[in-house]
Amino acid sequence: MKKESTNTKKYKTEQAPLKIRILLTAGVFLLVLGLALIFFKFPDNTYAKFTYDIVDGGIRITGYTGVAQKITIPSEIDGYTVKYIGSGSFGSHDSSLTKVTIPSSVIEICDNAFSDCENLTTVKLSGGLKKIGDSAFKNCKFLVSIELPQGLSEISASAFEGCLRLSKLYIPSSVEKIGPDAFMGCESLALNVKDSPVASEYAEEYSIPTSYAETGNFMFTLAIVLTVASVVAFIAVLFIIKKISEKRLIKKYAEESAKSETTDDNPDDNGDTQK
Repeated sequence: MKKESTNTKKYKTEQAPLKIRILLTAGVFLLVLGLALIFFKFPDNTYAKFTYDIVDGGIRITGYTGVAQKITIPSEIDGYTVKYIGSGSFGSHDSSLTKVTIPSSVIEICDNAFSDCENLTTVKLSGGLKKIGDSAFKNCKFLVSIELPQGLSEISASAFEGCLRLSKLYIPSSVEKIGPDAFMGCESLALNVKDSPVASEYAEEYSIPTSYAETGNFMFTLAIVLTVASVVAFIAVLFIIKKISEKRLIKKYAEESAKSETTDDNPDDNGDTQK
């Protein structure tokens, strides 16, 4: 049998630690890469995942091919301003969409744009919006948060029909038209119509509960409650301090009185008594 040479053994001995180092380095690299994929969310909201066409010199979003639950519509794509959220562009979007932010460049949310997005809970709109189309948010059953911006002029028919969880909605004074059944089936809804005569008349016609609460009323009320609580606490502390001071004064007076009586009962032994 052929014996391995000393040089061969030495080579293998030297190579073994090198292989281990390579394997360890590769393992660490893969571990770091895996952790990065888990904890670092790569931007899912890339232009490539929006389908669109060009209308009136601007972009109309026609669809979304991504799978993100929270998306932000870009204000510009390929140098064109995004002006419209097209008809049915997000309708029934895998029922996975939960939050959408729409930029101020968008002037219209077209018909059925987000209809049947059952898990959609939050919509953030911006000041450039002028119109919400027919059935734009129809059957968004879990929609609870949406603020209509000042500048909005039209809420079309069935725009929020079937939004079962929507409980409050402020209608800005800029709204000039509200279409039929815009809020049909919104069982929990109360419209804030304090600035909108149009909304007030509409609510009366369709028997929708209304409120006239000021915007930010909750924070104002909370501020008042905290102020009153602070004043009451301060008065209570002063009262306690006063009581403690009174007790100390009473105790001090009692001690001084007792000392005085003791002095009167025991005259100075060195004094002479005259007969």
